[in-house]
Amino acid sequence: MAYILIDTCVLTDLADPNSPGFEWSADTLERLDQQHAFIINPINNAEYSVAFKTIEETESFLKQVEFVVHAISKEALFVAGKAFFQYKKC
Repeated sequence: MAYILIDTCVLTDLADPNSPGFEWSADTLERLDQQHAFIINPINNAEYSVAFKTIEETESFLKQVEFVVHAISKEALFVAGKAFFQYKKC
């Protein structure tokens, strides 16, 4: 089974059925659901949590959509920092 890291925009779409992107996000994830596990990272978690009033609502939503929060390794963060540095130099 492959993993797909879910973008914050998709999370916010799914949290609000009236959002313009809800249908596309829901349909796309439904199509991919059989072959993939969906994950988010702590940064996504922080970004989309503003859509909720409490941490309990945030956790309930994650359970509802069956997404798992995965930590970002120190190595990955280090490489991301180096890539960001190169990007800013240009």
